[in-house]
Amino acid sequence: DLKRARFFLERVVAAHPGFVGVSRYELAEPDARGGEHRGPRWLAAYTMADEAAAERYVKDNARPWLHRQKYSPWPPARRKAKTAWRMIWRHVASSGTASQPPHSIFMVGMNVPPDTDEDGLAEFNAFYTHIHVPEVMERSGYARGTRWELHRAFRHPQPGCPRFCAIYEADAAATQ
Repeated sequence: DLKRARFFLERVVAAHPGFVGVSRYELAEPDARGGEHRGPRWLAAYTMADEAAAERYVKDNARPWLHRQKYSPWPPARRKAKTAWRMIWRHVASSGTASQPPHSIFMVGMNVPPDTDEDGLAEFNAFYTHIHVPEVMERSGYARGTRWELHRAFRHPQPGCPRFCAIYEADAAATQ
């Protein structure tokens, strides 16, 4: 049930120094292509206070026998669930404002070619942040668009975790 899920998520936040919040989402529309394109049904997005919190989590994760946190007993459905994704993203830029948690989010992962030089990467980031994200927000009615760069991937299905992620937030009116 939702109350138990919220309690569990709050315990995770409390158990990790530097974790300051959590949002939980359910996949609204699976990718029609299926297979590797299909995201997990549930997403828990934890917010960390700073880089130090991310580094501590990475360090603790590398030595779980020393740092394994104790949480509430899992309900049967969670005990059978499989973690599909687990990664840390570093904030790149945000556009727009939101005064409350979003009703829904739209996530897009992308990679630049591996041989992209620093100038090409700077051009990509400037275009995506200052031109593309505002265009998507304006045309689709999103309240905020946030860009992320991969800090660390712990688990992600093939072909691997994208280097960049954009998350667009919508209120209930924009989603209908």
